[in-house]
Amino acid sequence: MAREQKFALEKGGDKRLVVRWTGIWKNIETSLDGQVLGEPIPNLKALKEGRDYKLPDGRTLTVKFVTGIFEQQGLALQIDGRPIAGSSQDPREQIKLAAGLLYFVAGLSALLGILGMAGVAFLANLGFGWPSLAAGAVIGVLGYVGARHRSRAAFAVAAAIILVDMALSIALSADMGGRVPTTGLIIRAFILIAVFRGIKAVGDAAKADDRDMAETFR
Repeated sequence: MAREQKFALEKGGDKRLVVRWTGIWKNIETSLDGQVLGEPIPNLKALKEGRDYKLPDGRTLTVKFVTGIFEQQGLALQIDGRPIAGSSQDPREQIKLAAGLLYFVAGLSALLGILGMAGVAFLANLGFGWPSLAAGAVIGVLGYVGARHRSRAAFAVAAAIILVDMALSIALSADMGGRVPTTGLIIRAFILIAVFRGIKAVGDAAKADDRDMAETFR
């Protein structure tokens, strides 16, 4: 089954650029205004290496699949080295992802706290109660402030809370003689990485906005 993603070359413009592929990233075809750009990329291995296409206006479009712990995995599109809005390397998308993960953490923490307060003995014995509910509310607000106001401080405080929670989880497990909850720690670690990317993306998004504004009045 064929799949596709559409992008605008400029923020707020029409989505004229289409990347279409089949299966698990096979025969990746890139087109602009219905015109195919160059030869299709055969598979994911070649897509990870990247491919450059010359656009009609002389600019260079780079199509690549990015992976890595400290990179936002996904389809990365750049024009003359600048990420296209909506692609995985777009700093504005990375900010949204960081906030979304914080909302997830906030909702889960609040739910477990409510269930603990409601009398679910297992959760209450693990310490879930009103502190979990309060922590969830705080993280949710920090996620909103971080995304809405592009606040590095809000993301940083949220990351610090998650780090403290990880440390407490390890300490509690050690005190109770149980094994360290590896799965939970790994999930928290990936969330932290996304939040740290969000912190970096705040500055990158501001630069991207300045460039967009300058090009608007050029």
